[in-house]
Amino acid sequence: MPGITHAPTADGPARGPADPPFETPVLSVKTLSVAFGSHLAVRDLSFDIHAGETLALVGESGSGKSATALSVMRLIEREGGRIAGGQIRLGRAAPVDLAGLADRQVQALRGNRISMIFQEPMTSLNPVMRIGEQLAEVLRRHQGLSRVMALAAAEEALDQVRIPDPARRLRQYPHELSGGLRQRVMIAMALACRPEVLIADEPTTALDVTTQAEVLKLLKGLQARLGMAVLFITHDMGVVAEIADRVCVMRHGVTEEQARVGDLFSRPRSDYARALMAATPRLGQAALRPPVAPASPAVLQVRDLNKAFHQGGGLAGRRSTTQAVRDVSFDLHAGETLGLVGESGCGKSTLSRAVMRLVEPDSGSVLLAGKPFTGLGEAALRQARGDLQMVFQDPFASLNPRMKVADLVTEPAYLHDGITGPARRALAGALLDKVALPADAADRYVHQFSGGQRQRLCIARALSVSPKVIIADEAVSALDVSTAARVIRLMQDIQDELGVAFLFISHDIAVVERVSHRIAVMYRGEIVEIGPTDEVLRRPRHEYTRRLLAAVPAPLPGGRGALVQDPVRDPVPAG
Repeated sequence: MPGITHAPTADGPARGPADPPFETPVLSVKTLSVAFGSHLAVRDLSFDIHAGETLALVGESGSGKSATALSVMRLIEREGGRIAGGQIRLGRAAPVDLAGLADRQVQALRGNRISMIFQEPMTSLNPVMRIGEQLAEVLRRHQGLSRVMALAAAEEALDQVRIPDPARRLRQYPHELSGGLRQRVMIAMALACRPEVLIADEPTTALDVTTQAEVLKLLKGLQARLGMAVLFITHDMGVVAEIADRVCVMRHGVTEEQARVGDLFSRPRSDYARALMAATPRLGQAALRPPVAPASPAVLQVRDLNKAFHQGGGLAGRRSTTQAVRDVSFDLHAGETLGLVGESGCGKSTLSRAVMRLVEPDSGSVLLAGKPFTGLGEAALRQARGDLQMVFQDPFASLNPRMKVADLVTEPAYLHDGITGPARRALAGALLDKVALPADAADRYVHQFSGGQRQRLCIARALSVSPKVIIADEAVSALDVSTAARVIRLMQDIQDELGVAFLFISHDIAVVERVSHRIAVMYRGEIVEIGPTDEVLRRPRHEYTRRLLAAVPAPLPGGRGALVQDPVRDPVPAG
C-alpha cells in the first residue's frame, strides 16, 4: 500500500497484512476511502484484525481515526459523510461487506456482531432512561428476550464488567454514576451480545489513571474470554503500549506506518511516527519548572473549603450526603502553576467550581488578590470574576456556536468592561495573535476549528479580561499528544509573559509534571499531599500518591508502574 512503512521485527522481516498471525481476519478493511462532500477524510486505508487481537489506530486530530471507526460501524452517513470506496468485510466463515449493505441490514449487525464504545458515555447514554432499560433494549432487539429476561441479563452484564451492586445500578440514571462507572455501562452494553468485533473510540481519554487502568484490564480480560477482535482508537501512546498487539499510524487520512507495538516503540520508521513519539509526555523525563518565589500575599488563598451534596429525603426516601470537598486549603502565587491530580470522584472539579463560586461552598474562605471572594453579592461577584477565569475540558460545549469568534473571545471584556465597537474588534485581533491563530479567524464560527484551535479560543477568551488566575479543568485531556503539547507551550508562554497563575486540573500526571511548579494530590475530597513537583513525583509520602503513580501508563510496552523513583516506604494511612 502506498505510503505505508512496515517495521522489521527482531526475528525477521516486518509482518504486514499479507503475513497475518492467524489464518482469517474477523475484520478486513481494504482500500477504504471516506468523504465529506468533496473532501476525502480517509484515503485507501487497509488493515486486518484477527480474533483475540487488538489493533490500535493512532494519530492526531483530523487524521481520520474516528471517521474510520464510524465508517466501519456504518454511522458515517449520520455525520454527513459517505463511504467513497473500498470494502469492510466482517466475519470469517461467510464474511459480509458492510460497505455494501442497506441500512436495515446493518442495523441487524450493529450492536450484535459488531459494537462500539464511544469516548463520552454521557452523550451516548439516554439521560431520561434508566440504565437497566437501556441495556435491556439491546438484548430485546438482537436476542429477542422478554423484558424480564432482558433485565436479568442486563444485571449479569453489569456484574461482568465489575460494577458494584448491579441490581441497584439498573434503576439509576446515567447522571447518578461516576465517569468510570458510566464507561463500564457502555462496555457492558457493547458486549451484551458477545460481538465478534469491538471498536473502542477513545474509551479511556476522560478517565483518571487508576480508573483507566481498571477499564483497560477489564477490556483485556473480556477480550481474552470472548476472543473478540478489537479496534482501539486513542491518542495516548501509553495506552497503546499497554493494550495493542499492532499499531496503525494515520495522518491526514492516510496510513503512515503499520507495525507490531514493540517495533513501533523501539524502531519507528516514518518521520511522523517519530514526531508523535517525541510529543508524547513521559513521566520522569520532563524538564522540571523551578519553584516560583512566593509573593506575599498569594494571588489565590483557599482556606478550609467544604462542599457537600445531599440526595434523597422526602416522605419515604432516605437522605444521603456526599462530602465532595473537605477542609481544603492551598495558596497559589502569581506566575505559578499548581497541578491538581486525583481519580474520578475525588472532588477536583467540585473544588474548582467552589473556588469559582459556580457552586456555593458550605464553609471556608477564598481570597482573590488579597480580597474576600466568598461572601460577595451577585454584582460584586460578577466584577471580581474578571480576575478569576476558567478554561473547561470541552471547548465546543463552552463556546456559543452561533457567535463569530471576534465576539466570542471578547465577550468577557464586553461584560466586565463594556468594551464595544472598534476597540472590541482590535482586542479580538490582539487575543487571536496571542494564542497563535490567524487574524481571519475572527470572522469564522466554532465548528470551523479543530479541537486544539477551539481550546486556544477558550484561552483567548479567558485572557480578554487580563485575569490574575486561570483555572484549567482538564483543558488538554481530550486533545491528541501533539496538539496538547502546543496548547501547553502556549499556556507556559502566556504565563511567562503576563505572570498569570494557573490551577491546572488533570488526570494525566505526565502532563501535570510538564506544566506544574507544585502538585497537590486529592483523595476523597481532601488534599492528602502537596509540594514541589519533583518531591511529590519522585519521593511521594502518601500511599495514595504512590498508588496513583503506579497506575500511570508508560509509553513503552510493559511500562506501567515503573515510574516512581526512590519512593518512601512508610505508608501514610489514606484519607
